[in-house]
Amino acid sequence: MAIEVTIPTQRLRYPLPDLALPVRRTVDGGLLTRIANHPEVRPWLGGGLAPLDLSGHCADPRNVALVGDRGGFLCLNLGAGRFDVHTLFEPGTASAEILATMRASLDYVFGATEAETLVTKVAETHAQADILTRRAGFTKLYRAPLSAQDPEYAGYYQLRIEAWAQDSERMRNLGLWFHLQIDHARDAAGVVHAPHAFVAAHDQQVGAAIWLLAHGYESKALCLYNHWAASTGYAPLTLLDGAGTLLDTGDALLDLQPAAMEVLSCR
Repeated sequence: MAIEVTIPTQRLRYPLPDLALPVRRTVDGGLLTRIANHPEVRPWLGGGLAPLDLSGHCADPRNVALVGDRGGFLCLNLGAGRFDVHTLFEPGTASAEILATMRASLDYVFGATEAETLVTKVAETHAQADILTRRAGFTKLYRAPLSAQDPEYAGYYQLRIEAWAQDSERMRNLGLWFHLQIDHARDAAGVVHAPHAFVAAHDQQVGAAIWLLAHGYESKALCLYNHWAASTGYAPLTLLDGAGTLLDTGDALLDLQPAAMEVLSCR
């Protein structure tokens, strides 16, 4: 049954921070196909040296292809929220640029798709790729041949949404922004309260929840945050039935809109 909510006439409105990412989703496989067939890249992809055409994979709406200026990532949908990530950058691209593009892509994949788990594999002889994969937060699960046809060994890695939420700098900044706005709203409403305790893990988790909600993934946001809250003793988030964007955080009632957050009441 829907919860009846009385919305006050006076609201405090806080524009959301810029949520734009330095990567874009594409269905055009031209850039990634060109990079995949570069003589310095093709040998790392396995399966011999026959030309690859990634156009079909990029055009498939079940998959996610993300690109920046010099390359990007092709995430193949394995089902049940799992995606297999393939990294494709022009030779000579600085490691810092690859890592920055990877972190932005992780924010997109976890925040704007159904992804819950990312997996990838890196040839053991590709030391730079191995280092970047670890720095992006992936954990090595095991080592095995690249495929049944390719005896070269690779490290097989995984990144879960829970680990991403606690590692993303963008989520940390968004969570910190959120808590500062709530403190401001409490002050403006004359609510006596202790200043926000800057617990990094809480900022990260709140940021991830706001990020997911802003991209329309309500159930995913509540599941991710409330599982964390149940184990750490924080109040759960409640999306009020029948009220669209109304969110009860335990200490505030919010209207989370695409471009702004309105604080309706504070406790």
